[in-house]
Amino acid sequence: MRSHEIPSFIRHSEKYRETAPPPALMAAMGEFVQRSLRDGTLVEVRPMFEPNLGPELHERRPNDQRIVRRKNMRVMVCGHADKNTEAGQLPTQEGLTQMMKFNEELVKAGILLDGAGLLPTSKAKRVRFSGTERTVIDGPFAESKELIAGYQIWQVKSMEEAVEWVKRAPFDGGTEVTIRPLFSPDDFGDAATPELRARGEQLRAEQARLKKL
Repeated sequence: MRSHEIPSFIRHSEKYRETAPPPALMAAMGEFVQRSLRDGTLVEVRPMFEPNLGPELHERRPNDQRIVRRKNMRVMVCGHADKNTEAGQLPTQEGLTQMMKFNEELVKAGILLDGAGLLPTSKAKRVRFSGTERTVIDGPFAESKELIAGYQIWQVKSMEEAVEWVKRAPFDGGTEVTIRPLFSPDDFGDAATPELRARGEQLRAEQARLKKL
């Protein structure tokens, strides 16, 4: 993973580094978001935790025995934030060990595609769109129950399979996890023209190429 890789979430209404990314990078990301999305959209930009887990969760190795799945649905598995995650409280070594074991099971089953924990919203920014106006809002954000503290992208055969895997996660203490299917090109119907689909495939191929650099 490149240093300070940043995800943008579109909102509807081993060691971890706690340091925030360089201000110039966050400013540049904010300017990019401001140019990219339509009126009425609220976007949140948050840095990821950067665990030194090595490349094994993301790259296929020689003689890899993982299952290769095709034509299955992808889902985002979201862990909700709470007062502890928003305060920057890190998991214990025991908690990390249990989660690593669970992630290893997901990888061996061919399910885990990507994932990361998110730093508290005190290090985040939001961009609100209204006509030509772009308003940047600094974190932290109060509505912690609506925030996520981490995510994973899974490839599964069905929502039922995703639910069964989530039930095996090493969580406790009232933790809530949301599973949401990702759009596929077919979900957009006629709006996803053959030309747009081809461009999407080209973008995904370019993303895959750049990720290997």
